[in-house]
Amino acid sequence: MAPPLSATDGMLADVTSRIASPVFVGRTTELATLTAAFDAAVSGQPSTVIVAGEAGVGKSRLVDELIHHTVADGAQVLAGGALELGAEGLPFAPFSAALRGLVRDLGVEAIQSLVPDSGELGGLLPELGGAVDRGGARSELFETFLRLLERLAERQPVVLVLEDLHWADRSTRELLVFVLRSLRTSRVLLVATYRSDDLHRRHPLRALLAELPRIPHVQRIDLERLGRREVAELAAGIRGHEPDPEMLDTLMERAEGNPLFVEALLACDDRARCYIDETLRDLLLRAVEQLPEPTQRVLRIAAAAGVRVDYPLLARVSDLGPAELDEGLRTAVENNILVSEGDRLRFRHALIQEAVHDELLPSERIALHRRYAEALEREPSLLGCRAQVEIAHHWYAAHVVSKALTSAWVAAAEAAASYAYAEQLTLLERVLTLWDEVPDALDIDHVELLQQAGLAARDSGDPARAVAYATSALSELDESVEPMRAAGLYVLRGRARQQLSRLERIDDLRQAMFLVAVEPESELAATVYAHQAALDFLLGNIEQSREMAERALALGRRIGADMPVADALITLGSIDAHAGDLDRAIAEYAEADPIAARAGAIDVILRNAVNYGDVLAYNGRYEEAIAVAAAGLAKARAAGQDRGKGAFLRNNICEALFALGRWDEFETMIAEALEIGPPPNTEAFLLMQRAALLLRRGEIDEASTLAARSLSLRDPQDPIVQSRSTRAQLEAEVALARGVPAQALANLRLALADPGVHSSPKHAWRLLVLGARAAAEQHARAGALRQADALTEVEQGVAELRARATDLRVASLVQAAHRDMFEAESARAEGADDPLLWETAAAAAGSLQQPWEQAYALFRAAEAELNDGDREAARCRLVQANALAAPLRVTLAADIAALAQRARLPLTEHGAAQPASGRIADRVATGLTERELEVLRLLADGRTNRQIGESLFISPKTASVHVSNILAKLGVDSRTAAAAVAHQLRLFDEPALPVP
Repeated sequence: MAPPLSATDGMLADVTSRIASPVFVGRTTELATLTAAFDAAVSGQPSTVIVAGEAGVGKSRLVDELIHHTVADGAQVLAGGALELGAEGLPFAPFSAALRGLVRDLGVEAIQSLVPDSGELGGLLPELGGAVDRGGARSELFETFLRLLERLAERQPVVLVLEDLHWADRSTRELLVFVLRSLRTSRVLLVATYRSDDLHRRHPLRALLAELPRIPHVQRIDLERLGRREVAELAAGIRGHEPDPEMLDTLMERAEGNPLFVEALLACDDRARCYIDETLRDLLLRAVEQLPEPTQRVLRIAAAAGVRVDYPLLARVSDLGPAELDEGLRTAVENNILVSEGDRLRFRHALIQEAVHDELLPSERIALHRRYAEALEREPSLLGCRAQVEIAHHWYAAHVVSKALTSAWVAAAEAAASYAYAEQLTLLERVLTLWDEVPDALDIDHVELLQQAGLAARDSGDPARAVAYATSALSELDESVEPMRAAGLYVLRGRARQQLSRLERIDDLRQAMFLVAVEPESELAATVYAHQAALDFLLGNIEQSREMAERALALGRRIGADMPVADALITLGSIDAHAGDLDRAIAEYAEADPIAARAGAIDVILRNAVNYGDVLAYNGRYEEAIAVAAAGLAKARAAGQDRGKGAFLRNNICEALFALGRWDEFETMIAEALEIGPPPNTEAFLLMQRAALLLRRGEIDEASTLAARSLSLRDPQDPIVQSRSTRAQLEAEVALARGVPAQALANLRLALADPGVHSSPKHAWRLLVLGARAAAEQHARAGALRQADALTEVEQGVAELRARATDLRVASLVQAAHRDMFEAESARAEGADDPLLWETAAAAAGSLQQPWEQAYALFRAAEAELNDGDREAARCRLVQANALAAPLRVTLAADIAALAQRARLPLTEHGAAQPASGRIADRVATGLTERELEVLRLLADGRTNRQIGESLFISPKTASVHVSNILAKLGVDSRTAAAAVAHQLRLFDEPALPVP
């Protein structure tokens, strides 16, 4: 039972009760640490985990999740927390609250039966006996409490949770140390939490924390703030849908990954831009209001500067003397309100700065911002390159409209020159806000301002906003009077719509083509031709694309326009690679790069990296593809385009890593790419790749969710060949994983009937392989069920697929490998499985260093060889396949093991087969399935749910379900009891699977 709440606890509880997320986000590693500690305690090894983190970061939520798991595993939970009652809180408050909950659960009599001298605990809880003298009887109280824990642990595992140690009194700390030092073999897990941000330099808890590492079996978890992707998941759990990039940016900027603050901001309005409410403000200001007034004055001055302030600037603006300023800053740093970073000071959290700033009186706020602006105008060197942006901010906050507008325009230009496009967009939007208040303040018209904002939005990776600004500008423009200006806006909108996978981009470029006819020898005309060439290539109109690219190239060279020249060369390189002339394509990419650099066209430079890397990858030169994309990614980051082209370059890297089987690196890169909030078109590709990996690892439900999200981000009518083919590929892979090959085959036949898809070897060969695999799976199912009609349908499908493959070019080594795999799968679908075809496919995949494809082909070769009666050849293939598949943690590894087990073939080079279920089959009387017996075997070996999942290629959640089923079937209430049954069944006669 939790203790009575203090005033601050009440605020925190009030906020949490209104906004708590229905989902538990992130913290996978931390929860695994806690569950592993619990498993150790269950085995008789007492464990302690100290959880540290700032207020609202999720300590209690993490502990609640642990309690949920441990209660399900039969643990007795005792929980209590310290109270905020001054420097020394209520004596023994956490232990008293824990005992109060135990009395409620068991009753006084049950506790007295466990420890007859329970009256000694009266000092902790009066219900258990008379008051105890705090002096002489302290040792007896400590010993009695320890005996109670030990007796409880003899009945069932015990989890003792002590929260908010930062408020704990000395007696609580001493009893805690006594318990930690005295527990030896009891089944007890102790979890303690404290707020790291409440620990000033002289806090009494620091001495205890310094001592804990010297006590055996004590470990610490420092709970960090959530990352961008985790904040997105949290927001989706609260709002019921994924946040858009703008809302996510706002949440990251204001809440900085603190879950409580994220939830509070989402509770107040739909955009998370609301003022923080009184309850949250009081929580944020609690620590500030406990500081001396001079320190609070310093913090108010600093808050007007923003989350960060340089000391020299603060000294210029402050009206305090040097000694008073330094003392105030020192106190704020010691109490964790400010963090010192050399000459710069930073508020520990952005919302604390916001709350302090909101407390300023209006006149005080305006005066401070004016002083900051004037100080920076006098001495811009105080902030260097950041000065102009800060000047614009302070004039705006000071409500000096004319200066706010002009300084924002100048700062926007400086931001653009530094590739800070997101900041440029913010400043331009400020100019737009103030435009009507200061007429004719700038030397441009409103359409030009809207176009600049649209370009900044596009370059910052926000295509939806770019579309909105371009559309607004077009509505103010007369195309018949200014056709070339309108053409530029159509190009801007069309390119932004491409990032959004919107069909209208085709109409935008068509209109731009029409308009530039009035100035056919202009750079804009060449640019439009180059863009149209790129779009035609994506649409599969290869000849039209070549014609338009050559037109742009010729015009660009004739008039000396470098950017469209480079852009056209890139498209020609992709066309030539598509035709199989890789050397010519590489030469064209190499020629384009310095031309684009000379033009300062970073967007074209990055497009070159994307296309060149992609061509290298589908020619099997994966390491080179990664190097090209990584170099391009570095340029994207430097140019402020990490979220746009940078995300797509990450996608290219992921494709190469996936093919090479470097899946840990792949998952890291995917997470990074998704975390930055990429444009929808790029996000769709990233989610598709992530889903493909999950399907190979058997996580079908999660993969299906990602697949649905990926497909929702694209217009189903999108005519782009890559979009159509990858959509069909993803849907087929999900259908195959769900065991519906007929559906997969039907969808793929439909996709391959599309002339654009069929004419693209890069995409068509992948779909043909999947189609043949679906046909083979359907053939196996129909044959087993003796379904003649289904077999006829398979024959027709395979015949159609073979006809499609007959006239399809092979333009790269990867496509040659696809062709070999297609031939082997087609033969299997026709009931003529041929080990030689599979060995050819395996060799092709091996030459490309594609471990999953090679392992799959070897597995199928072994299957075919077993059907031919060649057991030794099959054994060799299975050994090779297992060596490739096992490190990938894929379901294919389980299929390989199952085939070896059925055939009684060893998966090692030496020794006879020893199938894992050989002895297990004799123990079916337990009622457990073979999978449950495997889980029990690992459970008895002391594995956690996470380790069981990794060993068996299932998720920890699935492992937990298996464990619950095992306990129910064996009629036991704990993992330890299940382990005892495993010993009786002699499962330890066989070695456990290795921990990955």
